[in-house]
Amino acid sequence: MDEAERAGLLVRPAACEMCGHRAARRRPAGHHEDYARPLDVVWLCTPCHSQVHGPGLVVYVERLRAALAAAEPLLARDLERQGA
Repeated sequence: MDEAERAGLLVRPAACEMCGHRAARRRPAGHHEDYARPLDVVWLCTPCHSQVHGPGLVVYVERLRAALAAAEPLLARDLERQGA
């Protein structure tokens, strides 16, 4: 993952993609759902990363689904504005 970041293939955000937390000292860590897809990464803070690997996985998946559902109308609106 570090090599992909250096090559510009991955960009580590400042905030956790699950909870939005911005840690002052430590940026989110990359989490892979499928190691066969190394560039398909979700960036998580330490507590969220621990949840994903524990019983909090259901909550994680529900939050991702909600975030995707919320983004769909925004994407459709932006595409409509661009005339696509």
